[in-house]
Amino acid sequence: MSRLAAAAGGYQALLGAEAEQSGRYRHPEDAAAFLASRALLRLLAAHLLAVPPDQAAALQVTRHCPSCGGTDHGKPQVAGLEVSLSRTRTMVLAAAGPAGIRLGADVELVPEEVFEGFDQTVLSPAERRRTGRGRAGTLDRMRLWTAKEAALKATGHGLTVEPVQLSVEPAGAGTDQPFSARTVCPSVPELDGLHVGWVPAGEHHLAALASSAALPLAPQQASGLLASAAGLK
Repeated sequence: MSRLAAAAGGYQALLGAEAEQSGRYRHPEDAAAFLASRALLRLLAAHLLAVPPDQAAALQVTRHCPSCGGTDHGKPQVAGLEVSLSRTRTMVLAAAGPAGIRLGADVELVPEEVFEGFDQTVLSPAERRRTGRGRAGTLDRMRLWTAKEAALKATGHGLTVEPVQLSVEPAGAGTDQPFSARTVCPSVPELDGLHVGWVPAGEHHLAALASSAALPLAPQQASGLLASAAGLK
């Protein structure tokens, strides 16, 4: 991502003062992932709003936490779009859709196995009955975890809602693909009935999207964003 950012003028040109926030991370991998994720979000927003990449720093990206009202953290916001982003140390993901919907994205590195007590902490009773053992069971559990993280980001609740309260259930025949699941959460109406789907993320990661609408998906690599944006200049 750093090479692609350099083609658009570098992280400072893409992010402006936001680039300086990478200095708060102790580990270089975390700082690099922070910069890459924020740059990817701006490139995606610029692409959709027909803004040249060298003007992406001028896009106003704000944050708002519905729990505490803070503006230094929480769900990112861009005028005219609904956006979300996620990162690990080795992969970044950004998503955008029309303003007015709820949208969340999550990417996770798949571990060899989940932590002890995962099922009791994360999975609903219905989900526990469907998950198996071994490597396949770990993948099933991580698919559910990414979906729940995406849903909790979509509404802005984050982990103020315990994941075990939220169930991700197969949506059944006739559901718009690739949103093949729905959330069930009677105790938190905003989290009930979200469309959930998974997107390709390579061999070692899992990625999910959650949305209040079953939107068509158009996956895009960062290199493609720069290439298409070049034609806007």
